[in-house]
Amino acid sequence: MTANERQKIIINTLKTRGGVIKVNDVAKQFGVSNETARRDIEYLKEQGMVTRVYGGAILSNNFSQKFFSPELDNTDIGKKTAIARAAAAMVKDGESIFVGIGSTMLQLVRSLKCLNELTVITPSLPVAMELTNTPFRIIVLGGILDSNELDLSGPLTLNNMDFFHVDKAFLGAGGVTVESGISDYDPNGFGRHAKMSRCADTTILVAQSDKFGKDALSIEMPLSQVDTIITDDKLPKEMEAAIRETGKNLIITRLDSKE
Repeated sequence: MTANERQKIIINTLKTRGGVIKVNDVAKQFGVSNETARRDIEYLKEQGMVTRVYGGAILSNNFSQKFFSPELDNTDIGKKTAIARAAAAMVKDGESIFVGIGSTMLQLVRSLKCLNELTVITPSLPVAMELTNTPFRIIVLGGILDSNELDLSGPLTLNNMDFFHVDKAFLGAGGVTVESGISDYDPNGFGRHAKMSRCADTTILVAQSDKFGKDALSIEMPLSQVDTIITDDKLPKEMEAAIRETGKNLIITRLDSKE
């Protein structure tokens, strides 16, 4: 595999998963030395595609879609972008919001940059860094750092939320069912979803359709705490019917959505 092919895969991984990619992980994935992996990341940094962080890299704030070759465009990104735009349309200038973790949250805050005044509170370092060049007030919740995903969790994170009351909380999910509610794969983050919801006037769940109908490892909170659910048009009809029966506001986006 050529360096160019490796670099395209590195960017595609960051684009679809968000978070941080580690030098060690790149080396293991491609069977190359750490030095080769560092050179790949350094090249991407020089091209303005990534920002170096300790042990790896994240997508650059100034990264543009023009750097991606057509083969890296995929349906998942289209779904996340449409969902993020619909969620961003619910935010007004001057509001305060909680923003959770994950690549869809990153797409959400990118869609908020057209606003002039906003307070964003988040446990996600990539979300905070994405907004560093905006006029927004950014508050990062303290806690224990996950060095892979660059998010903060633990008792300190939960306790810090007690100091805030926001207009809206935007939450992601690893799994969603009517019976169990919202679940996630990382038990270290347990309690963040429910606490954000309790500290917000309105709670919005943003999740791709493939997250529905399954439970992840850690059950976070029931759907009764959610006001609005935003997903894409691949949501199974039986799941759509079950959600509508709960009385929740369900917004279904499409890839060509301009919201």
